Amino acid sequence: MASDLEILLIRLAVLSEIPDLWQLVQAYSDEIDPAGQKPQERATKRTLMALIAHPTSVVLVRDQNGSVQGLLAGSIGSSPWADTRIADYLIFYLSPACRGGRAALSMLHAYEQWAASMGAEVVGVSDTGSQLGRLLKRQGYQPAEQKFLRCL
Repeated sequence: MASDLEILLIRLAVLSEIPDLWQLVQAYSDEIDPAGQKPQERATKRTLMALIAHPTSVVLVRDQNGSVQGLLAGSIGSSPWADTRIADYLIFYLSPACRGGRAALSMLHAYEQWAASMGAEVVGVSDTGSQLGRLLKRQGYQPAEQKFLRCL
C-alpha cells in the first residue's frame, strides 16, 4: 500500500533545517556527555550555517519521511604532518528511532563518497564510546587517538 511506504534518504542539509539540526546537536551532547560542556544555541547555529555554506564542508542529514533524524557534518583540510587531504567529521548522530539496520552505515558511506569527491585521501571519524566504534572497525577504520576533555 502506498500509504505504508516509508521514504528514507541521505541528502545535503539546507539552511531552513538549522532548528532541527540544533535539536540533534543537543540530543548528541546529552547522550555522549551529560555532565560536560553544553552546546550554545547561537554558536552552534552559526557553525552549522557556515558548514552548509562552505565549499569544503558538508552537512548530511538522514531524512525520514521529511523529518531530519540524523546528521553527519565534516570538512576537508590538510594534514599538518603530510601532503594529505583529510576529511574530518565534527558530529555524527542518529536519533534513537533511526538506529539499527543500515542507517549509520548508509550515512558513513555517503560521507566517504563526499570526501573522495573532494580529493580526501583519509577520512577521520571518532568513536564516542557507542556502537559506532564496532561499525567503524568492520569498515576498515583503525583507532588513531583518543581525546580527553575536562571542563575548567
